[in-house]
Amino acid sequence: MNIHTKLLESSVLFTCILFSFMLGTPLLRAQDNAYPEELERLEKKLPELSGKDKIDTLTYLVQQTSHNYPDRGRVWLKELEKEAEKQGDIVTQAFAKKKWVHIYVYQTETDSIFAAIDTAEEFARKHHRPDDIFQVRQWLIQRYAFKGEYAKAIKEGKELFSFAKKCGNYYGMAMATAGIANSYTSMGINDDAIKYYLESLDFLKRTDAGNDMLYIDLYRMLVHCYGLKQDYRNIVTYVEKCRAKMEENSRKKGNIELTSYRIMLENYLAVMYLDQEEPDKAYPHIVRMDSLYKLRPNSCLIFTINASKSEYYTQIGDYQKSQTYFKEAIDYLDQHEIFDMQAFEAYSGYAYSLLMTKNYKEATCFYEKAATIVRENLQEDTYAQVNQLRTLYDLDKLEMQAEQDKLKLSATRNKLIASVITTVLLLTIILIVLCNMRHIKKKNIGLVQRIREHDLLEEELIKQREELDRLRMLHVTQEPETNNDAASQEEALIIKLKNFLKDNPVYVNPGINRKSLAEMIGTNENYIRTAIKEQLGYTFNEYMNELRVNHAKKLLATSPEECTIEEIAIASGFNSRSTLYRKFREKYEITPDEYRKLIKRM
Repeated sequence: MNIHTKLLESSVLFTCILFSFMLGTPLLRAQDNAYPEELERLEKKLPELSGKDKIDTLTYLVQQTSHNYPDRGRVWLKELEKEAEKQGDIVTQAFAKKKWVHIYVYQTETDSIFAAIDTAEEFARKHHRPDDIFQVRQWLIQRYAFKGEYAKAIKEGKELFSFAKKCGNYYGMAMATAGIANSYTSMGINDDAIKYYLESLDFLKRTDAGNDMLYIDLYRMLVHCYGLKQDYRNIVTYVEKCRAKMEENSRKKGNIELTSYRIMLENYLAVMYLDQEEPDKAYPHIVRMDSLYKLRPNSCLIFTINASKSEYYTQIGDYQKSQTYFKEAIDYLDQHEIFDMQAFEAYSGYAYSLLMTKNYKEATCFYEKAATIVRENLQEDTYAQVNQLRTLYDLDKLEMQAEQDKLKLSATRNKLIASVITTVLLLTIILIVLCNMRHIKKKNIGLVQRIREHDLLEEELIKQREELDRLRMLHVTQEPETNNDAASQEEALIIKLKNFLKDNPVYVNPGINRKSLAEMIGTNENYIRTAIKEQLGYTFNEYMNELRVNHAKKLLATSPEECTIEEIAIASGFNSRSTLYRKFREKYEITPDEYRKLIKRM
């Protein structure tokens, strides 16, 4: 898997762009905060207007200011709501009430969205506007997903689907399943996301209205998910379907501006060919991205375009040009303070390009930055995966609770019938519990698989660190006069310590201390304590325990069944079985017994 597939898989920014386009919410506010002259002119003209002209002008002001200039936007939204009530304009009143919900989607510091939803829904029911209910509920799903409350988002989506199904509204069912799919996309569970996107398309095809934008977004999200799976056949299939729907929309009156969508589709195809190391086929799509971007620049997409260009020029061996685009991509990441795995790919790609042009010193610097990002993000990814399992477990518990609620409701209606229903439902609950236990077991297997993938990545990182250490020592040897500071000496000491521990795992001795280890490597205990703290971020005991946990994990995977956990704990340097349990669970969110049982089956 090359740089661009990893970028798609790890890029939070790119997923947020897709999600925000899906529901029509701007991801970023305008960078230029100067208030446009056109809006100033309309504000001054507003007192002279009346009737439909006044409503149209207020609506335009709300649309242009609600997100980029929120203080003014709320003032105009209140004015629009009053004017619509005064003129008895039901459509505009509905728009205003929905707009309040839309404004609160990303304002996580307030719960005003819930009161706004209640008001909008009450108005929609009173005036028989079911599509408005689906839209505001969709925004609620988006709010939960934005806050990382995926269990609530999926639960809300399923409830919205039940409501739409009861109403026989296929558009509502399409919106609900799209919301559920978006939540799975945000969680990185692509198979489930694809399943719900396809269901949403099926419901959408049964509606009478055109709904071009929902079609376009569903096709594009399917391209995104298949891109993460490297399913090239389906990427091409849904790119073509998305293009056809966009062309159909462009021929209609009042068509929507879709340049950003076209850029993303070209990028998917460029990434696909770069993944297959076919830069000649990727090049036309990169050229089209450039042309489209010049027609309508969008700061959210500049990183994506530069990432494709830098990979293209790296593959054809033009490292000078690749460095130019890598540098622009890195500048964008630094400007927006993005330090995730996409930053790792940019830094390591740039370092490789510098290495190929013999800029060793600068290459070392960027490899070091990349290594730091990997170390930080691997831990974050592990926590995110654990949270994902917890979310799915919460969904299972919510489903069980729903079954229990049904049981209680039935019991109140008729005791005789309730006794029969109770028996049936209890059996159902037992089956659900058994299924849930199996489901949780499957999730634990997934967690162990991810731990194993984490280990493989850690091994790769260790190789990169060893190469980086070699380059550092080479730099120290070649330029000794620039490496006399305390930090450089600490780095050299840590390199020496790692090499020693690699061949001499003295940490398995529970009596090892700073003084004895310092004597082994020819230094004193104060130097070794300071070096470990400053260079690795651990205290001496924390570092020893980290090494012992890693040692125990290897023994759990390789030792025979007759070897007890207590024996493994002692062999790893822990004083007791309970200490190993506590330290292992703190790091991996799973007990040594569970890990050993599952890793042996793989």
